[in-house]
Amino acid sequence: MYLLYVGVTHRVAPLSILERVHFSDEEKKEALLKLKEEKSILEDVILSTCNRTELYLVVDQLHTGRYYSKHFLADWFQIPDWFQIDIEELEPYLTFKEGNEALEHLFRVSIGLDSKIVGETQVLGQLKQAFLSAQETGTTGIVLNQAFRQAVTFAKRMHD
Repeated sequence: MYLLYVGVTHRVAPLSILERVHFSDEEKKEALLKLKEEKSILEDVILSTCNRTELYLVVDQLHTGRYYSKHFLADWFQIPDWFQIDIEELEPYLTFKEGNEALEHLFRVSIGLDSKIVGETQVLGQLKQAFLSAQETGTTGIVLNQAFRQAVTFAKRMHD
């Protein structure tokens, strides 16, 4: 099992892309379940804010996890229809991180180091809500439960 992060953030993507690849609160449960049905994806959490859409995944193989998560995003947001581009043109806006790099990113997000305003705490609440939503939906397991609990605990200590 491998930890995989797939993200579209304000650091890489223009606002026009960020606006298009945003999961509303109403569709998150359905999206979490659909994403978990993808081949290779064993666990998932979706964090979607005005500055980022991030998938935190546990996959059985990295290359298939990358492939199916990328195609999930393109299919969910109907990328070819909206942007008149094919899936390969979406890739420059995607960031992939694996293993410890993905975990480090989660911790950076939790304490606001990856925010437009460094150290802001709003994203911690959004991260906790994304995690709780995934737990309630049943798309997390041992790996993401442990990672998110540690990230939230760490962020609380850093903000105190």
